[in-house]
Amino acid sequence: HQVPWFYVYYTRAQAEFAARGFRTIAIDTPGYGLSARLSSPPDIAAYSGAIEAVLARLKLPRAVVLGHHTGSTIGVELAKTAPRRVQCLVLHGVPLYTAAEARARLEAEHWDQRYRSDGSHLSDRWTYLGGRIAGSADSVQWSVLSMFIAGEHEWYGHHAVFRYDMAGALAALHVPVVVLNNDLDLLGYTVPRVRALRPDFTILDLPSRSSNMAFDEPKEWVDAIVRGRAAACGAQARPSP
Repeated sequence: HQVPWFYVYYTRAQAEFAARGFRTIAIDTPGYGLSARLSSPPDIAAYSGAIEAVLARLKLPRAVVLGHHTGSTIGVELAKTAPRRVQCLVLHGVPLYTAAEARARLEAEHWDQRYRSDGSHLSDRWTYLGGRIAGSADSVQWSVLSMFIAGEHEWYGHHAVFRYDMAGALAALHVPVVVLNNDLDLLGYTVPRVRALRPDFTILDLPSRSSNMAFDEPKEWVDAIVRGRAAACGAQARPSP
């Protein structure tokens, strides 16, 4: 999941996957949702290690790994460092930033999480998100709640992303990759960069009415993933050097 969301982002999609006969596991990124809070900012390798630990604990030697935004970055790192674990990688929204973009995001102020007696800390966040993302009021509501559930360190995940060498990691991948894109996704502008870097990736452009497609349009989103998996996971991964 992207941060500061948590597993709830995928619950509707999981029902759609189950109806098609797929077992899915939605994992809270450490520090988000119902997971333990962290005392210091981790890097993407640490987040990826947590995902690998879950797979090991559940005795799952390999899986189709799916990520959205921050989750895409974690998935890329897992596929790079533990390719034996990844049958296929599905990415929706790839944080492939320029150095200037990443620096600007690292220098941006953190959101003020202090509670206000009139509840304006909630309404301010609602207004901010309502001006940035498209989709249902339900998705905005969960976006707001997710940030305050994560608490004052909700920025940890994003800062790990902004410090990550996504271009280098993508170039090093040797597993089949599907990239999903819808025109309202906040990272849609990076898709041409991904396409230029890795023309061998399967890229699917999807019609959508939401910036949080997996949450708002789970049937259409899952249908696309099932198609993409069938197309890409049967393809041979790039040979290892």
